[in-house]
Amino acid sequence: MPLILLTPCLLFIELPTAPLFYIAAIATSFIVTYSDTKNFEASVTFGAGVVTRMKPFAIWLIFLIWIVISAESRADIFARPAQSFAIIGALLIGALSAFYMRRCPVSRAAAKFYVPIILCAACVDILNKTAMDASPFIGGIVTYSWIQAVIISALSLSLSHKGSTLCISGLFTAQAVRTGIIIGGLFIIANFAKSAAMSLTPNPSYVSALIFTNPLWVSLYYKFAKHKEASNIWAGYGLVASAALLVLITNH
Repeated sequence: MPLILLTPCLLFIELPTAPLFYIAAIATSFIVTYSDTKNFEASVTFGAGVVTRMKPFAIWLIFLIWIVISAESRADIFARPAQSFAIIGALLIGALSAFYMRRCPVSRAAAKFYVPIILCAACVDILNKTAMDASPFIGGIVTYSWIQAVIISALSLSLSHKGSTLCISGLFTAQAVRTGIIIGGLFIIANFAKSAAMSLTPNPSYVSALIFTNPLWVSLYYKFAKHKEASNIWAGYGLVASAALLVLITNH
């Protein structure tokens, strides 16, 4: 569905010309397909709490890697050390709050299993930021999303029908179309919002810190729906505080 909706848009935008953009966009598509598959496997094997508690540690990794590869970020840290220490503090609050968000044991096997997923999350956000920096604002967002739609759709179809015959008619049932419209719409909105934020932020870890507040919103939904959830409410407040601090610090 995203592919169908985005393809006509390519005729009306300024397409990126930098080879680095296309390398980054293609690489993220393959990494996302792999990491999403492993995420689902981790949730089934170890429980969804593992995803909630461990993935935010990618924030630190993204922040440190970007400081290493971005000369501008390094210069900014040396120019404003007080602000930089405040940013590190906000990221630490977010990572620790997310870790305590759910009370479920993280076994050594689960931690070992999840290390590649954390690395993938860091690579995706760094490559996303790299692609946005190497492209025009609107053109980069649309083209990046289109490339991901093409590659992820092809890989997902291939993996889901591995060893079996693909039934084309099954892709166009009423239920499949409705589901595709909903998921495709959410994919486009999320991808556009994230890529726009990556284009505007000086460090991709700031965007990741905001994205990883999602456990709090899930917990609030559960509370509204009167669904019992073993969440640490103070850790949830910590996530919100971390995101708010990050926004305030980076805008002053």
